[in-house]
Amino acid sequence: MNKNAHDEYEQEAEDFDQIATERFENNQTPDIAGEWKNKYYYNNIWRESVFFNDEYGPIIDWAHDKLQSINASSVIEFGCGTGWLSLHLARKGFHMTGYDLSKESIKIANQYIQTLPELNELNINYKVKNIIDFDDYDGSSIICFGFLHHLPKEVLTERIKYFHKNMNIGEHLLVVEPRYDFVNFEMAFMVQALRLALPNHYPKNNSYEDIYKDTYEIYKELGELDHNQSAHDNESPSSFIEDTINTYFDDVDTDYSTAFFDKFIGSARLSDKDNHELSHLLKELDNLILKYNTNFARSIMMKIFLSTEQNQGYIITIAKLMSLVI
Repeated sequence: MNKNAHDEYEQEAEDFDQIATERFENNQTPDIAGEWKNKYYYNNIWRESVFFNDEYGPIIDWAHDKLQSINASSVIEFGCGTGWLSLHLARKGFHMTGYDLSKESIKIANQYIQTLPELNELNINYKVKNIIDFDDYDGSSIICFGFLHHLPKEVLTERIKYFHKNMNIGEHLLVVEPRYDFVNFEMAFMVQALRLALPNHYPKNNSYEDIYKDTYEIYKELGELDHNQSAHDNESPSSFIEDTINTYFDDVDTDYSTAFFDKFIGSARLSDKDNHELSHLLKELDNLILKYNTNFARSIMMKIFLSTEQNQGYIITIAKLMSLVI
């Protein structure tokens, strides 16, 4: 890799060093086990374990089941961050190696596993390495969880070609990516309706003009149009990632997970009991929207708008009713 490319990735590494440090200083541990809360996140599934498990639980189970079905023993995770997924899979019996270009992320990951009483029973290593410098593939299965969209298109293409060339039959590449480029206005209207109908930290605007403006801002938020987490964030959209993988790999199994859930649920400000019930129901609703697409989203959005003058429990009744009817 040339010097200019290394310079560009130095900024990417610095960005994630800062993110990892800030989150760690605000009590986010790189461990998803058990029940936990973190009010540092004002609108995010990392606000508490119930939200996280409703969103990521099925995806993590999918990854585990895939690895188990192919009898994978050794697994590499690229873009492991502070290591929560590698740790989770190591606890399931896989020999995990987590790579990340952020020195601070790997430092936090290594420091944390040293505190675990079961450390001697785990096969896990964390190492600082950029995926573009990786040239010693050893036959492990590979998982990239929300990471590939941080690669420029030419780098992504070259890395997918490299893995295709060096991977043998029976070795798998597992990819989980946000589909920001598939966001539409119906999803934005759904989130806006929920924000209007439910207690949360967002201000309530009543005029149609304000509602439309807010919905457009939500559309930009859902699509990450104005947000860059790091120097190379969102350089490869999910459609490009999917097309590139399909170009080089013959047997590709694709599934879709979330329409709006992860961008809303962390903002709910009900009691714990109601928050948890709402989380389960909205995730079910989210799955239905993915299955039935925009007409369903539009119809339930109108019902939620009509309910905003009534009590806050009505949205849960609507969600239950619609999930039974569809």
